[in-house]
Amino acid sequence: MFGRKSLLALISFAIIKLINGLVFLYAVNVFLPIQFGFFQVATSIMVIFSLVATFGTSEAHLLIMADTNQQNDAFSIFFIIKIVLIVLSSIVTLLIVFFQIQLSAILHSNEQLWILFLVFLNTLLLTIGNIYMLSFKGRLEIARSEFPLLIGAFMGAIFSFISILVFNNFLLYLVGTTVSYMINLILYFWLGRNYSIKSIDKKLLRRYISLGLIFLAPVIFYRLRMSLGPIIFLNYFDENLLGIYSVLSFFFLMIVAAEMSFSKLLLPNFRKQLSENKHTEIKMSIEVFSRYVTILNGVLIIVGIIFGEYILKYVFGLIYHQQGLYFYYGFLLYLLPFSLYVPYSNFIISANKMKAYYLIEGILLLFSLVSWFVFIPLFDIIGIEVGGWIAILLNLLILRIYCTKKFEIGKLRLKESIHYIVLLLLFVLSFFLAFKQLQLWVLIVVFISIISGYVLYLFLAKILTKKDMKYILDVVNPKKMADYIKTEIKE
Repeated sequence: MFGRKSLLALISFAIIKLINGLVFLYAVNVFLPIQFGFFQVATSIMVIFSLVATFGTSEAHLLIMADTNQQNDAFSIFFIIKIVLIVLSSIVTLLIVFFQIQLSAILHSNEQLWILFLVFLNTLLLTIGNIYMLSFKGRLEIARSEFPLLIGAFMGAIFSFISILVFNNFLLYLVGTTVSYMINLILYFWLGRNYSIKSIDKKLLRRYISLGLIFLAPVIFYRLRMSLGPIIFLNYFDENLLGIYSVLSFFFLMIVAAEMSFSKLLLPNFRKQLSENKHTEIKMSIEVFSRYVTILNGVLIIVGIIFGEYILKYVFGLIYHQQGLYFYYGFLLYLLPFSLYVPYSNFIISANKMKAYYLIEGILLLFSLVSWFVFIPLFDIIGIEVGGWIAILLNLLILRIYCTKKFEIGKLRLKESIHYIVLLLLFVLSFFLAFKQLQLWVLIVVFISIISGYVLYLFLAKILTKKDMKYILDVVNPKKMADYIKTEIKE
């Protein structure tokens, strides 16, 4: 059943990102990079809002919802906490924006002010909707968490397309996101109608506060990493170049977010397995996730390398190829270690090994700070992220050693090592061919040959087996998936 829930989350995410990605790519070819630069500045400022509004409670809520049968009590406390935090974060964010405007640090036009307002509104709606989304995911009710997102994405995309095609207006394009989040919220209210606000359970409230404080430091580290880089970047370069960073990073963050979304499932799943002492199932969950996502990201990296020049020139535009090529390749290669990092970082959270979690988040922030002040002046947009890319590799090494010693999970096997070596060789081959300036039809033939050889290797090396194929076919069985969705939505 967990496999089917995971697949549903993946399918939903893929459809939503495909829809949003198509709208985004069309917008990139219509609007100017500087407008996306203004958007990136607004997004970075709104990270402060997200920091205060989250305050470490999101992870706490996932764990508590997975642990307790007092669903209404947990929802009531989380709802009240979030509303209070949202009010506080709104005040703090508006004060920051006011002082930034007074200092003439961010406001260059009325359009930028409206972009700030729309990003603020969208962040507010998303934060309220997350109250329900996290509640559903904490109980592994994936159909309820994903159904509103799909409907909202479709409706928001329609509005955005009309805004671009008919009105050619960047602000109306952003309103499409507002429409999407509003629909999400309405549907979440309907699906979560069984939840009710009850009197506060003081014991449970203390647990939320204690867990929230535990998660607060990592949340601060994460939010700072997401916001400070682009703001520091503006001390050296302008919004136009930042817009190129914003567009390309948004493209890759759609993929990264897919893997991060699994953390919303892994946390309650690991928590349940730990409470039942199912260590074999934990090992299997980590192994299956790492194996499948490594294969998926390996294929994505090969596609991205071989067709990188065509993607940047003809999908995004010539300016993105001229000024963003190396950033594109760097983020592309980052996908492989990141997919391996996700399950281990979520496992140590579920196992309450918070010192280890603080360490890896602290390393990420430290490397990012060094990158921003040392590498941004040297490498422009690459400098915003290169420290984080290096830190992920280091943290992956630390996590695997730590989990191997403490839990006997994460030991690198020979078959796994050979698989990574094969992938690295395929990446080198792909780079070699990409820089040969071959015609598109030749690249397509080469790509099919490389992928065919890779798939053949996977079966010969028994990385993929008949058992895997049977499992995948069972999980993707349309009738079983439809029955699961109907059962959960009607409950």
